[in-house]
Amino acid sequence: MPDIVIMEKPESVSYEEIHEVLYRAHESNRQKGFVVRTALMTGEQLEKHIGPNGKCFVAMDGDKVVGTVSYRIKKCSLWCVKGPAVDRILVGVLPEYKGMHIATKLFTAVYDAAIAGKYKWIISGTQDQNTLMQEICLKDGFMKVDFSSVKPDHYAVIMVKWLGKCPYTSTMISIMYMAKKAYVKLRYKPGHVKRFGI
Repeated sequence: MPDIVIMEKPESVSYEEIHEVLYRAHESNRQKGFVVRTALMTGEQLEKHIGPNGKCFVAMDGDKVVGTVSYRIKKCSLWCVKGPAVDRILVGVLPEYKGMHIATKLFTAVYDAAIAGKYKWIISGTQDQNTLMQEICLKDGFMKVDFSSVKPDHYAVIMVKWLGKCPYTSTMISIMYMAKKAYVKLRYKPGHVKRFGI
């Protein structure tokens, strides 16, 4: 097994290299018929997406980037999360390195940064079709809390991980999530197109 090192992205690693990892990591999603928009962003677009208040972490096998995750600070106004939260984004591990728990190690770097910054929540959004990422998040302590129709063409699941005690019961969270999902699917076609003209 290779000796993988997790670190904050050094200057020697370009955002174009981050793009390459994300693009290759999400190839199986494209084959299934859905596209992870951020995996198609250029290096410059990725850097802008992370923003000045975020950070990018990489998994390195020697000089080779084999995995990545980033976060940005986002102001949330969800029913259960109000205020600044760590938004975990741009997750990807090269296919030939999957199964080595690299994503788990990358996520730990984000958790450590969130705790050091005294944030109360980590949020993570993914396409409704991306069941693999949802399963990974659920195993990692996230809960599905919100559902939305997103332009141009898909639904999104928003998940939250509380870094302290969650003030809501899992039953309440589940009921709120399922109600929102039913409402959004009834009211909107994928892509935030209103049904029934209202």
